Formats: sequence, C-alpha cells, structure tokens
Amino acid sequence: MSTLPPKPGLRHSVSDWESNNHQLSAIAQHERHVSNVIRQEGKALRNETSCKTVWDETDTCHRLNDRIWDVARWKEALETCAQKVDEEMEALTLSKEQTEQALAATVIPLEVSTECLTLRDGRRGYELVTDPVDEQLKKEVELIERVRELLQQHIDKAFEQLCVLQEIRHDLTADLQNKMDALDIDISCLSLTIKSPQISLKTNPTRIPSGSSTPQEWVQFSQCNVARAHEAMQVSQQMREEMSLTRAQLQNDLETQRRATNFALRKRNHNEEQARDELEWQIKKTEDEMAETEHDIYELDADMYAKTASLKLAHTRLENRTSRPGMDLCRDEVQYGLVDEVHQLELTIRALKEKLSEAKHTLQKMKLHHAHMLQDLSRKREALSLEQRSMNTRSRLPSTSGTDKSPVLLVPLTNSSGRSNLQLLAHHLPQRCWFCQSLSVDSSLLISSPVPVPHTEEMQLYAKDYIALFIYTLTFLLGLPANLLVLFVYVRKACKRGTTPNVVYALNLCLANLILVAWLPVKALETLHQNWRLPGLLCPIYNFFLFFTLYGSCLFITAVTVGRYLSIAFPIIYKRYRQARISCYISVGLWALVLIHLSFGLVAEGGAYFVVTNNNTLFCYHNFTESQLAVLLPLRLEMSIVLFLLPLVVTSFCTLRCVTLVWRSHLPAMGKRRVLTVALSTLAVFVVCYAPYNASHIVGFVLRKNVGWRACAMLTSTCNVFLEPVVMLMLSPAASRGIAGRICGRQSQFSRAEGYRHRCHGGANVKTQPTLSENG
Repeated sequence: MSTLPPKPGLRHSVSDWESNNHQLSAIAQHERHVSNVIRQEGKALRNETSCKTVWDETDTCHRLNDRIWDVARWKEALETCAQKVDEEMEALTLSKEQTEQALAATVIPLEVSTECLTLRDGRRGYELVTDPVDEQLKKEVELIERVRELLQQHIDKAFEQLCVLQEIRHDLTADLQNKMDALDIDISCLSLTIKSPQISLKTNPTRIPSGSSTPQEWVQFSQCNVARAHEAMQVSQQMREEMSLTRAQLQNDLETQRRATNFALRKRNHNEEQARDELEWQIKKTEDEMAETEHDIYELDADMYAKTASLKLAHTRLENRTSRPGMDLCRDEVQYGLVDEVHQLELTIRALKEKLSEAKHTLQKMKLHHAHMLQDLSRKREALSLEQRSMNTRSRLPSTSGTDKSPVLLVPLTNSSGRSNLQLLAHHLPQRCWFCQSLSVDSSLLISSPVPVPHTEEMQLYAKDYIALFIYTLTFLLGLPANLLVLFVYVRKACKRGTTPNVVYALNLCLANLILVAWLPVKALETLHQNWRLPGLLCPIYNFFLFFTLYGSCLFITAVTVGRYLSIAFPIIYKRYRQARISCYISVGLWALVLIHLSFGLVAEGGAYFVVTNNNTLFCYHNFTESQLAVLLPLRLEMSIVLFLLPLVVTSFCTLRCVTLVWRSHLPAMGKRRVLTVALSTLAVFVVCYAPYNASHIVGFVLRKNVGWRACAMLTSTCNVFLEPVVMLMLSPAASRGIAGRICGRQSQFSRAEGYRHRCHGGANVKTQPTLSENG
C-alpha cells in the first residue's frame, strides 16, 4: 500500500487568503469596468461610423443623380442640336440640288442663244446688220453666262458649308457618344450596393486618371460644340435664303431677257417680211414697167420705120419733080410743102431716135436695178429663212404656259449617317418659264411634320371639269371683247347709215351675248366647287338669264336668216317693209316669246327645283325627284320644239333657198362666195351651238330622266358668245374692214394695188354696188 506525498511546506495565512481574494475581485471589477468602457466606446464608434458611411453613400448617390441629370440634359441638348444639324444639312443639300438643277437648266438656253447668233451670222450683204436682235441675243448669252457663274459660286459655297456642317455633326456625334457612355457608367455606379457581386477592392482607386477635366472645362466643351453648330446652321440658313433669292432674281432676269429677245426677233421678222413684201411689190412693178418700156421701144422702132418710109416718099417726090422741063421747074407750093415735110420728118426721126436711145438706156438701167433687187430679194429671203430657223430654234425652250402639277406628298429623307427621319413637304411650282422648271419652294419653309390633307368630295375635279373651266374661261376672254367690238361696229353703222333690220337684230344678239358673258364667272365658279356657294336667291335669277339669252339668240339668228332670204328672194317687196321700227317690234315679240316660256317654267316649278341639298351640299337646278321630272321634262321638250326645232327648220329652209338663189344668180364669183359663206356659217353656228343642249332635252324626255351629259352639252351653247360676233361682223364687211384696218395698222398688197390704180386713174371716184348682206 502506497503512501501520500508530503504537503508543501509554504502555507498562507487567512489574511493572505482574504487579501488575495479581495485583490482578485478588485482586478476583475477593474477589468470589467475597462471592458465596459471599451464596449461603450466601440458601440458609439460603430454607431458613428455607420451613420457616416450611410451619409457618405447617400451623398454619393445624390451627386451621382445630379451628375446623371446634367449629363442627360446635355445629351438631350446635343441630340436636339444634332437633329437640327441633320435637318439643316438636308435642307442645304436640297437647295444645292435645286441650284444644280437650275445650273443644268441653263445649258439648253445657252446653246439656243449661241446657235441663233451663229445662224444670224450667215446673213449676207446689207442684211448682215447689227440689229436689236443681235444686241438682245448677246445680252442673253452674257446674262446666262453670268447666271451660270453665280449659280456655280453658290454651289461651291454650299458644298463648303456642307463640309463644315458634316465636321460639326461628327464632333457632336463624338461628344454625344461620350455623354452616352458616361451616362451608362454613372447609372451603373448608381445601381451598385454593398450586396452587389461586382464590388471588390481596387488598387489605388483614388488616383487622378490622365486626361481628366474640370466641370467647368466639361461644360465649356459641350457649350462650344453647340455654339459652333448654331453658328454654322445660321450661316447655312442665310446661305439658303441667298440661294433662293438669287434663283428667283436670276429667273426674273432670264425671263425678262427671254421675252425681250423673242419680242425683238418677232419684230425683226415682221420688219423683214414687210421689206420682202415691199421689194417683191417693187420688183413686180419694175417688171411691169420694163415690159411697158420694151413695148414702147418696139412702138418707137415701128414708128421710126414708118417715118423713114414717109421720108423716102418725100425725097422721091422732090427728086422726081426736079425732072420737070423749062418753066415748069417751078418752086411752087408743092415744092415748099415737100421741103417742109422733109424737114419735119427729119426732125421727127431725130427726136424718135433720141427718145429710143433714152428708152433703151432707161431699160438697161431698170434691168440692172432689177438684177440688184433680185439679188437683194434673194438675200432677204435667205435672211428671213435664217430668222425663221432662229425662231424655230428658240421653240426648243420650254413653253411659258405650262400646266400645274399636283403636289407631291411627304417624302422621307435621311442624311449619310442615317440618323435623321426628317420629312420635307416638296411642292412642284407652276412651270412659268424655262428656268422655273429647276426651281422649287425654299426648303427652309418645307421642314415640317406630316400635314393631314382634308378630304372633300366636292373639290374633286375630273378631266371634263377642267375642259369645262377652260371653255368657260376662253369664252369669257374672247366673247367680251368680240361683243364689245360688234356693239361698237353696229352703233357706228347706225349713226352713219341709219338703222336697218340687221343692225337691230345684231344689237339684240350682242345684248344677249353680253348678258351671258356676265354670268359665265358664276358658271365657272359652280363648276370649280362642284356645288352652289352663292345665295339661294341668285340661283333662279342665274338660270333665268342663262336660258333667256340662249333661246333669245336662237330666235334672233333665225330672224337674221329670214331677213336675208326675203332680201334675196323678194327684194322689191322686202324693201317696202325694210324698216327699223318693224324690226324693233319683231325683237320685242321674240323676247316676249322667250319670257313667256320661262315664266311658265317658273310658275310650274314654283321655285322648288332650284336649290336642293344632297349630303350637306347645295346644288342649283340639279338632283330632281321623280315628281319634279314629271313636270320639268315635258316643259323642256316644249321649249326645245318651239324655241329650237321650229327656228332650226325655218333657218335651214331660208339658208338652202338663199344658197340656191345666189348660186343661180349672175353675181360675180367673189360675191357668190361671200354670200354663201355668210349663209352657211350662220347655219353652222346655229346647229353646233344649240343642237346638243336641246337634244339633251329630247333624250331626257324619251328616257324619262335628267341625262348626265346636259352639262357637257351646255359647253357648245356658251361658244355662241364668240362665234356669233364673227357672223355679225361678216354681215357688215365695210365696217369690219375699217376696224380691222385700224387695228392692224398697215396696208395689204390689195390695198396698195387699189391705191396705185386710184392714182393711175386720176383719183376718180368709183361707186360700187352694195352686196346682198348689206341690203339686209
């Protein structure tokens, strides 16, 4: 059995033990206090650092937000500026192309002007003159060359400006791309959090990268790019305005010069034709004079031969009488008479020889001058041919009376970078001159968004509507002056020679035509708008005067034809009743007949058939119902029969009888042709102008409906406004010739010949018998 080791020998006392326990408690308490202080300080530190970190992160996010807003704002500004630069580049490119087209359009006029100068240089002799045509052609060539130089300068400037805009567009694009990249980076940084997997510690992240800039430099860089872009766009806009203004000014200058050249060419051609006609007349008169001179020379030779025979007879008698014997060789009266006869014959033969020599000399001079005139005539004809070739050459220039083209809708255009979706509204301008074909509206006025075009059915015009508008316009332009001329001619005739039936009927026809001309603009306006836009009260008034003048013209043409027939078939009886008072009564009766028929129409229709509404559109005398047609169609048929068919039968009968009687008469051929021309022309105008419209009434009654081609048939009825004045002027040839002579301002070859004949006959007054038409 083992034994325990002995216990240590050092033993502590209880006080030591208590002191040790107290010390251990004190130290533990101290350490706990220190630890508590440290824990409190650590907790405070954690709280402070947490707040600081959160604040810093929040401040950084706020700064990133501000930075992102600044970059986004400048990005939008750069995008807007870049889009405007693209638009300006498109506009400048379009203006440059228009200028290039204008430059190309001057090639043909320059070739034409040069060719005309070359052709005119082919003239010979005295025809090779420096006339106003040469001056105008040279001015035109110089103007075209100056125009080409100015247009080329503008094209070069536009190309340089396009290069500047392209460079600025490149700088804006680079700056915009940098802004977009920086914006992407800042947005990515803003989206990072402490839990993001992409975060990590980096080496020296607080370093300053090379090429860094300050915020002021950053703002100044973008501002400089935008300012340069705006300045360049302003310069480009001014350049476009200058190009547009220059094109317009040059177009006016070229058009003015072209008209001046054409006027000078026509005037020169007219002068050369007059000179050629005058020279031909002089040559003809010279040839006639040469023929008469040759005949006189032949007669002088024959007369001198006859006088020589008489001289031989006298010499023989004198010589034979010398053989008388003795005192019968007396110097008696016979001897003295024979001696005087010989002396007289010798003087006569000498005078005849002198006159014959003068005649031959004059004939030789006339032949020489005749050859010179023939040579000059050949040169004049050659020069006139060259002038005609020049005018034909200038016909290669586009006409000034082109038709309007329909506008082209929005066309998308993009630049070389393909970034812009700009749309330009390009309209084709009316072709007013050969230079305008290359011009269009300034592109600065065309930059816009798509513009909706309102759709209106009443504004749709078809080919027949354009034809109708053309005929109404032509009728107004020709009918107004023609009827005013007729009014002047017949009033003047009535004042000088007295009033005749033809004068009365012609004045009534002229009055009807002038009333119809006054209402033609209303008809054209109705055709243009395809509806009635005037007050409803004007509709019945308009239709009343329209039909009143048409049917009145029918009846008065019939009256003129009947009067012509009576003056030819029964001249003696007709002369007894050929009084203006009776013609006035007949005119009043004819107007009353038309008025009664139209009054019946107004009473029957009761005003309900005039202005109607269809699909919110007003129509005048259109779109009839079945009940309305039941009244209207028989009324139209009755008016066609009474106011057209019966006058047509009477007019045809009188015209054919006139033709037969005149053809069988003993009038000269010229008089026959004139009377037949007047008669047949009157009948032709009557049938062509009034038959189609009245035929629509008959066809409508047969079909029991309002035929659609009545409006087209109305066109021929309006043509009587300018066709009837021609017939009325043919009825008064003397007055019309006098007016025409004053208007033309020159004499014809016939009038010159008449004047020459008048001078040759000593100015004797010859009274001619009036023609059949003048007797009416």
